[in-house]
Amino acid sequence: DNCGLIALFQPIHPETSSDDLFCVATTHLLFSPKRGDIKLAQLQYFLAEVDRLATRDHPTGCYYPIILCGDFNAQPQCPLIQFLLNQYIKYDSFRCIDISGQTPSSVVDDCFSHPLPSNELLPLSFVTSDCRLATLNDDLVFEKHANQQQSSAILTHNKQLLSVYDSNDMLDVTTNAGDEAHLVDYIFYSQQENDPYRLNLLSRYDLYKQDEVINVHMPNHQFASDHFMLAAKFALKLRKTNVAHQQ
Repeated sequence: DNCGLIALFQPIHPETSSDDLFCVATTHLLFSPKRGDIKLAQLQYFLAEVDRLATRDHPTGCYYPIILCGDFNAQPQCPLIQFLLNQYIKYDSFRCIDISGQTPSSVVDDCFSHPLPSNELLPLSFVTSDCRLATLNDDLVFEKHANQQQSSAILTHNKQLLSVYDSNDMLDVTTNAGDEAHLVDYIFYSQQENDPYRLNLLSRYDLYKQDEVINVHMPNHQFASDHFMLAAKFALKLRKTNVAHQQ
């Protein structure tokens, strides 16, 4: 865990242009349920690097289509995943162990229940509170973040992300290691208001349900990993044509 891979791709098509790039990013966040502060800081830095590669025009904030996926070690309704979807979190209102939703509150020991800090998770001189690398911002933007009150404990980002899978379906499963089955792996994709049909979801693999894997212990002879595979097919609309290129 504790890694991320980010790359820009261009479709192989005679009508493609430099505007037809798209970004694919994958990560594996820290597992430890009690270190929500580290998970959130990892995600803040990961989104900042995605922003660095995927932003097409920094003054306007326009960005190339993004597919973001990986093992987030977090439950669908937890604050960390909701931050990705809602673009906002005030994290000092949560305990560290609440961020990923991996551990029920009823079994949380007091020693793991300390709240997240009320100051920044990462230095603002490195990654700003809107999940951008500080060195990429102009002087006025950097000065604004440098003068922020550190007690705000707020993170935001400007990527409008949708989930390939229904984050409200609590029966979906992507891993069944040990005695519990959970959904901790995700595929998200961007959809911008000024071009909502640029990246379209065409199809996806179905996920197993909890009652289907109740007696399955992974890894095993059929599943070499302790996670099930997720997959999705997208169509990317090229800028200068009406061609939809499948990815």
